[in-house]
Amino acid sequence: NTLLKNQAWKALLFSVILGFTFGYHFQTALNFKADWAAVNRFFYQFSWRVPDLEPNTAIYTIEIPIKYSSDNSLIGAFNWIYDAENTSGNFSTAIFYLDLRTGGSLTPMEEHRPIHRMIHFVSFDSSTDDILLIYDAPPRCLRIIHPGYDAGYPALPPLIRNNLRFSNLSLIETENQVNPPGDIFNLEPEHDWCYYFEKADLARQLGDWAGIVELAKEAFQADIEVYYHPSELVPFIQGLAFTGDVKNATTLTLQALKNDPQMKTMLCNIWKDIGKKADIPPQFGDDINKLENRLDCTIQ
Repeated sequence: NTLLKNQAWKALLFSVILGFTFGYHFQTALNFKADWAAVNRFFYQFSWRVPDLEPNTAIYTIEIPIKYSSDNSLIGAFNWIYDAENTSGNFSTAIFYLDLRTGGSLTPMEEHRPIHRMIHFVSFDSSTDDILLIYDAPPRCLRIIHPGYDAGYPALPPLIRNNLRFSNLSLIETENQVNPPGDIFNLEPEHDWCYYFEKADLARQLGDWAGIVELAKEAFQADIEVYYHPSELVPFIQGLAFTGDVKNATTLTLQALKNDPQMKTMLCNIWKDIGKKADIPPQFGDDINKLENRLDCTIQ
């Protein structure tokens, strides 16, 4: 009886250990699957917004919520996408985390300073004149930082905010459209809200206000979740206002402000810019007055 009992307990203990082992490995596999999905999401959103890049572009950000990849790990993927034919032996593009590579210092970078890094025996050379700042905080859409329009973005981390002026959007090239290579990355995901936001943000950079309006029509008619943060409405607000649809631009502005009252500064700055650059017809005077009262600022 004692022998049988001992064997039964041993079998039970072994079964429990085996069950925990299988469960642990299954959960680990799920974690890696989710992390790879995050990697794919990041690079597809980046490529939607950035069709191509000037060589020697340095990308700076704070740590991206990708668990199993650091900035060094992501450099290879950037070069596979944006400089697949590179045979120089050096990286032409690199990404650096401000909170890791600058010691988390809030002191802004210096202008016209060379950037030289060795990453696993491969060098990268650039300058603080050739920096693209980005911010990624899912589920919000990846944001390529605009030094002017994003100044009032309420959720911008201090490390990025203090270096806003270094984000050089002229490094983004638009003649060609590169894509994450299919033999490495998953197939392009279905076009969700972030696809429309990234394309609208690119159109804004190009001054294609009519293109933004077309994207707005597609996005708001599609069966998708619409915006993950009200700041993602800003390019569409500008597109509508600059094409004369002040009424709907006002509606979107008030909607953004209602969702996040901290958007007031950003929206005020955006409308001041619209007031300077757009010829707003007199019939929209009531809409402008309403905005000025709600935003506590003078637009015209």
